[in-house]
Amino acid sequence: ADRMYEVAPHVVEDWINYHLLVGIEHFTIFDIDGSYEPYLQPFIEKGVVTYHPRYPARISPKLGLLTAGLADPQQHRSMLVEPHALDACVWENRQVSEWVLVLHSFEEYLHSHLLAKGWGGFNARNL
Repeated sequence: ADRMYEVAPHVVEDWINYHLLVGIEHFTIFDIDGSYEPYLQPFIEKGVVTYHPRYPARISPKLGLLTAGLADPQQHRSMLVEPHALDACVWENRQVSEWVLVLHSFEEYLHSHLLAKGWGGFNARNL
């Protein structure tokens, strides 16, 4: 997360705030190494984010090592537990959420052409 913030400061906050503007009410975020916690903390405290830090290690210490704990980053298998995280997210939100949407990273944004048309276009610079 720190490297991402060097390149794009406030990327997580901007991503969450954008999606709040378009109608997303709650976020469930699974983190491999717990590095996003300081950036998510204000949203966690407001109840907007449910955060699962070091998720692979919570399943199994060995999975924690394989996904983020090995000394050589080339050997990390960060996508190893993605199917499990998706299943856990659906189970956690069943009978709680009307919709569950998967966005894999903070580089992906939800967009609706109907929403943009209704607003006459959406330009974040005008906010």
